[in-house]
Amino acid sequence: MGDGRKLFENVSPATLILSDISPTRVSARRFYRPELDALRFLAFLLVLLHHGPKGTLALRELAAIGCSGLSLFFALSAYLITELLLQEREKTGTVDWPRFFVRRALRIWPLYYGTIACLGILYLAGHTNWITRTGLVAMPLFLSNWFMMRPGVDIGLLVVPLWSISLEEQFYLIWPPLMKWGSRRAVLLVSVGLILLGTLWLVILPNTREFWFDAPVQFSFFAVGALLALGTRHRKLSFSPRIRMLLLLAGALAFYAAEETGHLGRDLPVPGHPAIGYGSALLGTVFVFLAFLGFDRFPKPVLYLGKISYGLYVFHEAGIFLGRKLLSGQHSELLFALTVDILAFFLTLAAASLSYRYFEMPFLRLKQRYSVILSR
Repeated sequence: MGDGRKLFENVSPATLILSDISPTRVSARRFYRPELDALRFLAFLLVLLHHGPKGTLALRELAAIGCSGLSLFFALSAYLITELLLQEREKTGTVDWPRFFVRRALRIWPLYYGTIACLGILYLAGHTNWITRTGLVAMPLFLSNWFMMRPGVDIGLLVVPLWSISLEEQFYLIWPPLMKWGSRRAVLLVSVGLILLGTLWLVILPNTREFWFDAPVQFSFFAVGALLALGTRHRKLSFSPRIRMLLLLAGALAFYAAEETGHLGRDLPVPGHPAIGYGSALLGTVFVFLAFLGFDRFPKPVLYLGKISYGLYVFHEAGIFLGRKLLSGQHSELLFALTVDILAFFLTLAAASLSYRYFEMPFLRLKQRYSVILSR
């Protein structure tokens, strides 16, 4: 015991604290599922169509189901985090919670806070429609969704999609502790409980409410991602191409049913009960996820676009804004909408590519130092 005290006599408290989150790696083999990158890109395309010009009826219907792209993003996030933390616990016997938050902060915060800072400067210059005073208060604290639940609240034109980052950060507060101290059975039960809570929330509250920003509702999609991670661990889903196409079709139909009968997005009023709509969206998320899992033959450009999907998501509203400004609406409604979407895509791609290479990459290299299970 005396030797132990001598060992720590010259060690400062700061050193002990920093050593608690010091870089540790248990495996040099990377966990990478290319189908997740392809799925990220699909989710982004859906969101881009949803926020772009609606055009004629066919494009309007396609744009309407695009809000389900966000549901896919939430499920993807939970799937990957659950899988990585399960691997970490299997290999080390625990989950290093502080190191998890360092990794998440290095991945999300630089671009997120950088965007807020740039738009904050524009706000001071008089561009108060791009980010509002409410947005400047709510976004840095990751409370955007709670502010936006109130009717008529506006956080800003170019930062509206970023409310979802607040929801992800709220999810990160509960999931690592559960993965650290809970058994697999506990993770399963909590995931099912979140889905039941979201359903109950939809049933007991008035259907005139904008449920889209409610954490209990959206946590259902995180729960679905976690359940998919638990259910498909150590299994390669070798579906035939025909089965995968049927799953994709079933997912598209479920998303369409969700748009027709539910309250997804901010478009109110709509027919039907919100529980039916969100239930359909949950099914659609499962079908589309299963259609992709286990399939790894995607073109490299698709995988690259999935890799930079965070930047694509952050910048796409600005791309749509610039596309509308650069084009006139004198063409047919459909041609204008398609041209804006295409122009917005390439503007967003350019911004996201530059951001990924010159701004995000240094933080991603630093993030790898705090990885226990290496991922892409």
